[in-house]
Amino acid sequence: MGSRAAGLQASSFTGGTATMSGTPSLAVEPDGNYVEFQAAVLRQLPRPDEIDKTTREGWTKNQAGLKKFLAGLVLSVEKKPLLVLFKKTMLGEVGAKNTRDCMTNRNRWYYRDGDIDQWLPRHQGKQEAGSAEVYQLQKNMTFREIAAAALGVGPGTGLPLLASALKERELLFTLPAIEEMVERQEKGEEVGLRTDGWANFAFVEGADESVSVAEFGRSGRRWCVYVDRLDYDFRWLAGDRLLVRNSAPTTL
Repeated sequence: MGSRAAGLQASSFTGGTATMSGTPSLAVEPDGNYVEFQAAVLRQLPRPDEIDKTTREGWTKNQAGLKKFLAGLVLSVEKKPLLVLFKKTMLGEVGAKNTRDCMTNRNRWYYRDGDIDQWLPRHQGKQEAGSAEVYQLQKNMTFREIAAAALGVGPGTGLPLLASALKERELLFTLPAIEEMVERQEKGEEVGLRTDGWANFAFVEGADESVSVAEFGRSGRRWCVYVDRLDYDFRWLAGDRLLVRNSAPTTL
């Protein structure tokens, strides 16, 4: 599975390091304000008679601990979003369809994972009309972490609870609805899916009432689709996108 994932994202994964084209390398030089800040810190350090020799020696030998301690005093850590809304569209009702008949158009799909028919229900039910939001990952994450971010819960939440919440919140997609989104993208409508070798994901219902993940992307002119377990621990790249239904149109 790892080699397959890397192959799908060959354009964005090199030497085990995630990179996004056009991302600059930042080199920050100290300015006058920072020099003044350094001087202010030095002026406020304890005087020789205010700190004992043992304490001074301890901090001198523990540079990493000293840096962390000082940073905790002066830095405010801003919580960064894990998923950022890229595009919201409205999707009409999508009819039911047998799973074995989904993603079989060879003019559109050049590869279809055989596990789709083994891991998913035989029948894909009707999906009601609603909104379709596409979120872009802001850091490398596993499916479990992505699901937790989409639900706004802690990353340590158990898989059964994650699966249950994804279904109760109706964030899952059916395969025909994914096909519909792909067709709209191919016909020139910007629905938010990546078409440049990066991965798109959607939570789907599993055969045993669990939740699986459809992973799909376009390489060249056609698409490929795989199915993964929610507990698959591959860490997907910042820049990949998640497709969900009826979520609050916000950054998560």
